[in-house]
Amino acid sequence: NFSWVQSGASWIIIRMDIRIPNQTESLDSVHCISYDTGSFTVDSSKWNPSIPWSSNYQVDILFTRVTETVVTLPHDNSSGRMIGQYTLYGAGIPN
Repeated sequence: NFSWVQSGASWIIIRMDIRIPNQTESLDSVHCISYDTGSFTVDSSKWNPSIPWSSNYQVDILFTRVTETVVTLPHDNSSGRMIGQYTLYGAGIPN
């Protein structure tokens, strides 16, 4: 379960990677996109059941707030879009 203070972001990206500490490759990865509602629960069935949750592993968590701006271009009324994002990184050991 994740909870945060709403920021008015266009959407939230939550990325979790389980890996062996001091190694660069992930054993499994789950990416979620949510509205900026202040909370989100990750569906645990999305993890690969053949990868055990072990205290020998590390879970990296990247929490990203994304804001999208849309403009109308004057020469043909088409849309232009630009995003900005701010990412927080954390890690933990499952128990």
